[in-house]
Amino acid sequence: MSPAARHGARGRKARGLWLLVAAACLSLGATVLVVPPAQADPVTVRNGAQFTDPNGEPIHAHGGGVIEVDGYYYWFGENRAADDSFRYVSVYRSTDLKHWEFRDHVLSASSAPELASANIERPKVI
Repeated sequence: MSPAARHGARGRKARGLWLLVAAACLSLGATVLVVPPAQADPVTVRNGAQFTDPNGEPIHAHGGGVIEVDGYYYWFGENRAADDSFRYVSVYRSTDLKHWEFRDHVLSASSAPELASANIERPKVI
C-alpha cells in the first residue's frame, strides 16, 4: 500500500471517529434539553394552621418574612416573651414551605445593650 493510500485510510478513520463523537454529543445535548427540571411533590398548606418544628414545638417567627436561597426557604421572625417583650429573631428552614426546622436565633435581646428594651417588629433579611 502506498503512503498516500495509507494516509487516506487514516483520514477516513479519523473523520468517522469525529462524526461518531459529534453524534454522541448532539444526542446527549438533545436529552438534556428535553428532560424537564426536577420538582418536589406538591404539599397542601392550610391557611391559619399552627406551624410546628419536627419536635412538635410551635414556630416562633411572628411578623416574619420568607426568602429562598439555593433550594431552601428561610423564615425569619419575632420570638416574643410571655409579656410580649422582644426575646429573639429566630430563623427556620424548609424545602416545601410546610415542614420547618429551627436553625438559630439570629438576634437576641442580649446581642446589644439597646436591644434589652427594644421593640423589634417584622424583621427583614435580604
